[in-house]
Amino acid sequence: MEGRKARYTFSSLTTVCLLVCVLLGCHRQVNYNSVLTSGSQKITEAREFRALFLNTHEFLTYFDGYYGEPQWNSKALLHGRYVLTLQCKIGVDFSRSVVTNYQTPRVFLTEIVSLERLASGQLSATHGTNITFNIDQWKRLVENNGNFQSLGVNLSSNSPVDGLETCWWSL
Repeated sequence: MEGRKARYTFSSLTTVCLLVCVLLGCHRQVNYNSVLTSGSQKITEAREFRALFLNTHEFLTYFDGYYGEPQWNSKALLHGRYVLTLQCKIGVDFSRSVVTNYQTPRVFLTEIVSLERLASGQLSATHGTNITFNIDQWKRLVENNGNFQSLGVNLSSNSPVDGLETCWWSL
């Protein structure tokens, strides 16, 4: 009888541990999604980015703060050749799952010249022009409805990179 009781207790303990792990894991995902929603509403420049570039991909990096400060990211593919990225460090209230503040964003434009699939299966991108914009340049870009010529930047609109549309958000 005692052996049966020990197995029953161990089985119950295992079940409870698994249940707690699943619930905590799901809770963490809910927090991520809530913080992402909060940031998309709170970060002015992210709202502007999304309004200008309809194919925007938004995500958080270093969400738990273990390897670095939580960071907001907005990315968009332009003309099948350029990846525009807006990033800023964010403060997160994890108990309420909200963005509490954010630092001045940085904006990068990266030209992708070519993609190559390596033997390992990974993609390798060859970069061309890389430009960093300050916040005043970002404001000018917003005022000019995303026209990069207002910043003296001419984008090639007729030379997309083959395959880039399937992986740009990961570059």
